[in-house]
Amino acid sequence: MLRGLLKFASAYAFSSHGLSVPSKHLPPTRPASGGKGSGTPPPHGNSGSPPPPPPAGGSASSPPPSGNPPAPLTAWVPASGGIYTPLSDAQAASDVTPEAENRPANTPENDDMPSAAALQAFYSARNNNGQTVVQANPYDADVTGHYTGTTDQIIQWAAWKWGIPADWLRAEYVQESRWNMSQLGDEASVTPTEYQEYPAASRVPGTDQVYQSMGISQIKWTPDGSVGAGTEPLRWQSTAFNVDYQAAQIRFYFDNPDSLRSAWGDSTYAPGNAWDSLGGWFSPYPWLNAGQLAYVVEVQAHLAARSWAQPGF
Repeated sequence: MLRGLLKFASAYAFSSHGLSVPSKHLPPTRPASGGKGSGTPPPHGNSGSPPPPPPAGGSASSPPPSGNPPAPLTAWVPASGGIYTPLSDAQAASDVTPEAENRPANTPENDDMPSAAALQAFYSARNNNGQTVVQANPYDADVTGHYTGTTDQIIQWAAWKWGIPADWLRAEYVQESRWNMSQLGDEASVTPTEYQEYPAASRVPGTDQVYQSMGISQIKWTPDGSVGAGTEPLRWQSTAFNVDYQAAQIRFYFDNPDSLRSAWGDSTYAPGNAWDSLGGWFSPYPWLNAGQLAYVVEVQAHLAARSWAQPGF
């Protein structure tokens, strides 16, 4: 998948992403609800109505760590019964250890927590199949972005919340953006109407070009709901929302909750492979495609080198 030149240039290439199942990756026969042709109600007992927003006071903001913080995860936390229950925002925050800010330009986005109204709009957004984002991925019901801290602390928070080793996410976000919320990727030509629907920061002035991917994890969004439905504008406004959403998508690939991912119909898919699931962020369909596998190798190289901890990062 060709990845466009970026407005904020770096030495890395960037990918196209976002669950809400891109139509270009989606079998045309995939049903718009529940399991494949099952008529099963959407997960969490949801019949199409969005879940309630997080309760007031339920956000978390850089609490001091306990005297004995838990050891960092080295493997993905297994799901119980095939469905993962994430830590609450406050529980995940309590496991975060202090880290200095190495991307001060991210501070406005690091300090931004989505409002209840913004989250409600996200939960109720529909993809190009007519599903709400929560119907397409039940884990999206737990995406809140309700944490503030330094860039590294936000990554830790999402990692604890979704049971993924923080170093894996640190390495992945080096590959995606070198941890810059200002990063733009996936340049594309769009219609004049679509051009106006993209945020100003993503438009290339005087052209029909836009950058479709934004933020630390490069969440891709298109106006037709085929990619990243509901994530605009939170994907570039809030670092915590950006990583919370991204971690929920790769967790979906890992767990296959309610068999929703296997319902896509690609016979190569199998849940439970952590690296394949992380690679699904680059290109999820068909499973084990060349771009997905190459992306895994790139992220593994950053993990081995601990690129985020090297001088000059």
